Amino acid sequence: MGIKQKILVYKDAGVGGKSFRALMHSLESMERQLPCIELLDRHSAREKSAFLGARLLIMPGGRDLPYVEHLSGEAVGNIREWVEEGGAYFGICAGAYFGSSFVRFEEGTSLEIQGERELKLFPGEAVGPAFGSGVFRYNTEAGVRAAAVSVSLGSLERESLRCYFNGGCTFRGDFSSPFCKVVATYPEIAGNPPAIIRCAVGRGQAILSGVHPEFSITSLNKKDPYLQAVYPLLEEKEKERKALFESLIAALLCTEGF
Repeated sequence: MGIKQKILVYKDAGVGGKSFRALMHSLESMERQLPCIELLDRHSAREKSAFLGARLLIMPGGRDLPYVEHLSGEAVGNIREWVEEGGAYFGICAGAYFGSSFVRFEEGTSLEIQGERELKLFPGEAVGPAFGSGVFRYNTEAGVRAAAVSVSLGSLERESLRCYFNGGCTFRGDFSSPFCKVVATYPEIAGNPPAIIRCAVGRGQAILSGVHPEFSITSLNKKDPYLQAVYPLLEEKEKERKALFESLIAALLCTEGF
């Protein structure tokens, strides 16, 4: 689908305002020069021409069900085909749920969601919230955590790093395959389940993240009562978080393969 010279960021129903702003701020704050950034919506995603020249598509945090509602069918087919031909997909929180094969969310509560997903960049399940059900509430910081993550990505090895977390997932699947790797785990959860994964998809790749490495401390309201307890922990590890985000973007923009 053409020479890959731009980054697409999805912005439409389901995308959380704070997540979108945090993502754009972190992209614009990167030291390395990035390709130009263009916005993608449900309408343009149905046109293959929207993906011409694209190297990376980022699906931000928010709500997965509107992604399903508005992108199923032709748009998902275009995304999948583009990735298989060499594109890179970065799914953050809701974007990670959307990029998996099956979703289990808030099981046993009034917010429960279960269902197959069409995109299937990861041949397994996205299960969340990773820290357990019953706390998360939409449009609040009730489920917020300064989630510890242990990272192994290229030269980046971090045993002590924290990222903003609110309702994100872990991943269940076969990680013995060379086509699906664990990039980061949740060391605070029994069994150290995956927090960030990287999958080969045809000639392309996908990175799915249950945490929000794009959220800088400047994107957070430290006066929010839910955030007050976690803000100092995130502030302490801000430099490491930034390094993780930039390493993930670099890996996704790499043209040398998975």
